[in-house]
Amino acid sequence: MIVQMRPLFSEGYILRQEMLAALSDQAFSLGELMVTGFGDGFLTGCNLSTTKEIIQMGPGAILFGGKLCLLTESLSIAYYPTDALCICKLRFSEEYQSNTCVYREADMILTGSDTPNNNELEVCRFKLQSGAQLRYKYDDFEDRSTEYDTLNTICAPFSAHIGNSLAPELLRVYARELLEANPSDPLDKEFCLQALSTHTALSKEVLVAYIRLRTGNDELKSSCSNAEIYDALLKLLKNVRQGMDPSHKRSKRRQWKLDVD
Repeated sequence: MIVQMRPLFSEGYILRQEMLAALSDQAFSLGELMVTGFGDGFLTGCNLSTTKEIIQMGPGAILFGGKLCLLTESLSIAYYPTDALCICKLRFSEEYQSNTCVYREADMILTGSDTPNNNELEVCRFKLQSGAQLRYKYDDFEDRSTEYDTLNTICAPFSAHIGNSLAPELLRVYARELLEANPSDPLDKEFCLQALSTHTALSKEVLVAYIRLRTGNDELKSSCSNAEIYDALLKLLKNVRQGMDPSHKRSKRRQWKLDVD
């Protein structure tokens, strides 16, 4: 079995079909093999920014329908104040084919419905008041969930092993702030180092296991939403900062006093 084929483009040689096939495998098949078993969602890039009139998403890579989709140029959409929940989504077309290529298109849309659709991925959500400008820079981890006039990317699905999860950048912010709070539990430190050292999304299985071990909350399941995980992480961060560490309460043992005459 041939496991490596690298086409050699030399002057005077005829461009053959097997050379083009090898080039196609290098460009597309390798990337999809690297994310085998991952769920649909954002892989890298696709950074958001705003002006007074538009939301803009930069170039990046997305896994959709098990296929790699590359945004080589920025996408943008105009926004306006409604004082109600507005969700920005990336809507994908069906694949269609010409004589030479297979295509899929994507556009940003705004909607008031958070009902999942098979051909859409959530980009962000917000509530914008009249006279306000939508902001995309944050003060801290808690600020990510500010209700008004702020891009909320908590629910945006990032491709992870066996499904999707929270954005790696969001977890890095959590890890930095938790380390600044000087946690005493070794599990916190191990999780923070893992979150800071990876550029891919940690699976929900990892996040839920960490939260359950730290808090004893066995009700949180791997099928929970990004928002539920974020709320649990925020609560844990606040508890550590305030010295109300739930792990300490569980680890305390009853002390017995023995009097001897």
